[in-house]
Amino acid sequence: MMRRLLWDTGPGEIRAGLILDGQLAEFRIIRQRRQKALYAASEFYTARIVEKRGDKALVTLGGGVDALLETAQGYAEGALIAVEMVRSAIPEPGRWKLPLVRHAPSISTQAEAAWHFSDEPWIVFLRKAAISVDEIYCSDAASANEARADLGNDDTPVRIDQQAIADADFECLIDQAVEGTFPIPGGMLSIERTRAM
Repeated sequence: MMRRLLWDTGPGEIRAGLILDGQLAEFRIIRQRRQKALYAASEFYTARIVEKRGDKALVTLGGGVDALLETAQGYAEGALIAVEMVRSAIPEPGRWKLPLVRHAPSISTQAEAAWHFSDEPWIVFLRKAAISVDEIYCSDAASANEARADLGNDDTPVRIDQQAIADADFECLIDQAVEGTFPIPGGMLSIERTRAM
């Protein structure tokens, strides 16, 4: 299976699309932060398991921030583990929905340790994605050079292909996400936010 990452940089944000066998399988918008924000998605933390809740667990990330661990099987209360932030806290009427984290793979090399705790979310995402893709496509030479610099010594080929970026039609995907309507075979899927999410 051919895996490609489309990497489209623009003012204030990066649009990333994962292509599996010619089909767009995942799309993300990564915004650059003006100032360092704690507990952002795709970042890594050390967490202590506070309370088991079935196959999930309540964990603390320190500084009074709690999160929900997706799968806690095999871990005892009080254990320290490395976690990746999957979703930041979400405001709900009257309270905040807890952030969601998942167990992060062991950090086995010094190089991995350096990027797991990078300050910039796009570098974390790009280096993590480069491990599992065959090629990275950028829209222009400047974006390709920045991607190569952010990857460091990674061997993943970075190519320039404006047509691949255009064919992904990120603008249409963003419009669909904002409107909450998605075409599916034989109909239209409509998604609306409710209090129950």
